[in-house]
This record gives sequence, C-alpha cells and structure tokens, in this order.
Amino acid sequence: MGIDFSKIDEIMRAYKNNRVFEQVRNEDNEALITWVDDDGAIHNAPCGILRCKKCGGVDVYNTDDEYCKSCERATRFEIITPPPYEEPWLPYPHPEIIQTDLDLVGEKINEILHKTLVMRDDDEYEILTTWVVASYRQQDWQSFPYLQFIGAISSGKTRALEILSMLSYRGVLYATISPAALCREIEKWKITPFIDQAEFNFDRSSESGRENYSIWMCGYRKGQKYVRAKNDNDDDVIRRDVSGFKALASNRVFDEALSSRSIAFFMREGIPEIKDLNNNILEQIQKIRAKLIYLHLLPKTPFNNTNEIEKLEGRLREIYTPLIITTEYLGWNTDTIIDFAKRDSVKKLKEMQETKEGQILQAIKEMIDEGRGGTNLQGETTRILVKDIAEQTGLDSRTIGFRLRALDVERKHCKEGSYVDITDDKTWEQLQYLFRKYGFHLTTIR
Repeated sequence: MGIDFSKIDEIMRAYKNNRVFEQVRNEDNEALITWVDDDGAIHNAPCGILRCKKCGGVDVYNTDDEYCKSCERATRFEIITPPPYEEPWLPYPHPEIIQTDLDLVGEKINEILHKTLVMRDDDEYEILTTWVVASYRQQDWQSFPYLQFIGAISSGKTRALEILSMLSYRGVLYATISPAALCREIEKWKITPFIDQAEFNFDRSSESGRENYSIWMCGYRKGQKYVRAKNDNDDDVIRRDVSGFKALASNRVFDEALSSRSIAFFMREGIPEIKDLNNNILEQIQKIRAKLIYLHLLPKTPFNNTNEIEKLEGRLREIYTPLIITTEYLGWNTDTIIDFAKRDSVKKLKEMQETKEGQILQAIKEMIDEGRGGTNLQGETTRILVKDIAEQTGLDSRTIGFRLRALDVERKHCKEGSYVDITDDKTWEQLQYLFRKYGFHLTTIR
C-alpha cells in the first residue's frame, strides 16, 4: 500500500511535538499507531512505515525487508512508524473521544467491578475505580499507589488482579516472573504489573525474591532507579526505570515497608454476580478501555490541583494524591476517599502489629513494662533475652534474630545467649521509634 507524503509530515510533526503514541488494533486485528493532537482529534497510521533513503519512497514493510518497493533497489530505510509487536497486555481497541462522559466511564468501571468482584463495601469499589482511571495518566504523577489484596485461598484475590489487569493501563498479570524479566517489562513496555502469591515472589530469603522486592520498592516514586551491577563488568552498573502503578496479592501482610506503600484490601469469600468472564463482559471492558486509552493519549493533563490533598499527611498523602485528584476529575465526592485513607492507616497499623516484627516488638515492650528479663542490682530491666522473646511469641530464635536485624535492633551475646541491650542508647532510641511506629505505647521510662 502506498502512503502519501502529507501523512508522513503529519506523523513526523507528532514525533517532534513529543506526542504520546499507542499501538491499537482495528476490527480486523490490524495494528495501528494512534495519537491525539492539541485539539483532541485522533490520528492513525499503519505500523511499519519506512522511507527509502535512496529514492524517498514510503511504504509499509516487514522488519526483514531489504528492497525498496518503489525503486526496487537494496537500500537502508528510515523508520517513520515502528513495526507492529505482540502486546503482553490485552490489546487496545481504537480510542474513542471523551467529551463530557468521563463520569459515565467511571460509573461503568464501578459497575463491572461490582458484578465481577466481592469487596467489603462500596467505598472499595470506588477506590479501585479511581485507581484504574489514574493509571492512564501516570505521566502526571510523582508517586504511584500500589494495591495489595490480602486474604486466604479462594477469597477473590487472584480474581481482583485479573479484572484490574484488564482495566488498568497496560496491565499484565504474572503468577511468577524473574527479576530481570520484570525489570525489562516495566522499563520497555511501561506495563502495570500484577503479581500473585507475592509472599513467595518477594521472599527475601532467596536472591530472586530480594531483587523482585527491590524493584517494587524502587518503583514507588518517579525518578528513583533500580540499580544493579553488570554481570560482565564489575566497574559498571545497570539503571532501570521501574516506576509506576503496581498491584499484588498475598495471604497476609508480609512486609511492613511494602504495605506502607500500598492500599490494602482485605478480601473475603463470596460469589460475584458474574462468575465467569463471558464475551459480554469482555466487550464492555474493551469499550471502557477505548475511552481510557484516549485519556492516556491526551497531550496535556486534564487534571487540576486540589486543596483536598492537604487533609492527609506524609505517606498517606503520597499514596492517595493521584486518586484524590482523579476523584475530583470524575466529579465525585472526595470525602469518601479521604475517609477511606484514614481508615486504611488504622487497618495497616493493626496488620503491622500482627506481623512477626510486631509480635517481637510487643513481647519486648511487655517484658520491659513488666520488669522481666535480665536486671541490674536495682531490679531494673537491662536486657531482653532472645530465648525469652521466643518463648512468649512462639517464634524460633533464628527468625527473631533475622527480624531484629531487619528492624535495625542490635543484638549482643552473653553466656545465656543473644539479647537486646536496652541500656544501649542507640538500641533504646531505635526501640522507642519502633514502638511508636507500630502503635505500642511504652509505660516504662528508662
């Protein structure tokens, strides 16, 4: 097929103006490159347009073509549009212009979530809806909220990942993935990864688990890089941009730092209205995605700043800012999301207290308050033996040692075994900080 030069000039202007491009599929499943101009108009061009450097002829080629279709000579080509590729995510349909109906798009997402998931209350459906919409404007955010679905087997965690991966921007669901592959997928394709069985995929007792965990921790803020040494060069490193929205599912809260960057959803067993994802639901999802990809392609942000984010502080503000701004854009009431954020912090605190770290800190606090453990001549507690912590928590001494090290609480050794020296100023200061962080109020003043 021949391509006229006016189209080429249009494409080149779009590249020069740093437009956002996306590969979409038409009704015949043919790949097209699409973009939106400043007036909101949608433009399309075939994938794989090349220009012959000898005669200037322009046409669509396969990646291995070496001969110009116009001059029929072996040549080198200038790339006008990239070749088509196999999307790791659900392919996008042709975009549809959003005019005044974004609120209806939000309602449609909310409706699908109600039909396919069993959440605890309506607020959770609204949070998930705004998260989906916000994922399409990641270029507008400085921090990226993660989702964490927590629950027992058959509680709907994987189903939540599945539905949201289809709705969110370039969502891809993984049962397992290597760190190298995860890095490349995020940096190359700008995917939104959804990881199931996170407590195993992020298990820091294995090298791959530690690396996957690091990737997740580095992707929370824009500008942070995941850095690792090159295998074939000790003097060089690889820097990867792994920032963006992410989601995971686990049986429990397994890491406090990761949980603090996430919006937690505690799943419960239930039967959704639609148990199987039939063609009707998939068609509805694709219609919604046609609107959402248009939102992504807009050259200028459609969002406005809001003073509502001032109602939250610290990490909560970072996590919820994209959602609060998106909620206002949808024309919805921000009070719901702000109240949810405050409740979320309470839930997280309770979950933190139930982690192994929380159990250990609670045991140390109680032994200090009750005057148990090693004492001085005045009867004051001076040290907490690890074996005593083990007896109170039911955890083994090795696990306690590992968790204390992760909490940056120093252990010392005596003939009775390892212990925590609370007369050490640095240790005492760290313990006080941890007690406050985990919501434990110490009644004893050293």
